[in-house]
Amino acid sequence: KQLNQRFSIYTRIVFITSVFLIFFGGISFFIIEKDLSLLDSFFQSVTTRTAGFNTINLNSMHKVSLFIVIVLMFIGASPGSTGGGIKTTTFYLATISILKVLRGETSVNLFYRRIPNRAIMRSFALITVYIFVAVIAGALLLLEYDFGFLETMFEITSALGTVGLSLGLTTKFGIFGKLVLIFCMFLGRVGPATLAMITIRKQKNIKINYPEGRVVLG
Repeated sequence: KQLNQRFSIYTRIVFITSVFLIFFGGISFFIIEKDLSLLDSFFQSVTTRTAGFNTINLNSMHKVSLFIVIVLMFIGASPGSTGGGIKTTTFYLATISILKVLRGETSVNLFYRRIPNRAIMRSFALITVYIFVAVIAGALLLLEYDFGFLETMFEITSALGTVGLSLGLTTKFGIFGKLVLIFCMFLGRVGPATLAMITIRKQKNIKINYPEGRVVLG
């Protein structure tokens, strides 16, 4: 009960998600990369969502490890920090919401608090925008340049997450490719805050309740 009063729901979500991602990345890298120390594994797990430093040659990592790095860069840091990505709180809310839906629940309750539907909708909207931009940017670069799919998406996700990691393709891109990455960096830096401000300003209270319409899913 004291913990519930001492820490806000935001603090607990950030703490739980950050610890999970650090251990998930660190243990995954340690298992997949046979010659990687435990310290390097956890350092790489942390830096993928924050500073963008690397103590190992990223090009020597297994493709599965590179995919995990992409996922971590996509999630990014926590709100209020200088890190990019969709943010840890967005990832947590989206994941919990999916689990609640699969269990047949109609509302999301966390730590004895009900999460507003608008917060859940914003989290899914932010994730959708990031995926949409990554897909479009990836298609443009793959059409223009003959690089691997995983390597290209690595550079795009790093730009969107403003991480700073690279497999060395950035210098090989021409003017067009660099402009695409610059756009991704700019959107990744100002995108989440801008989207939040737009949705808050345009929030409207709809006074008309229409009859429910059934849509077939699956």
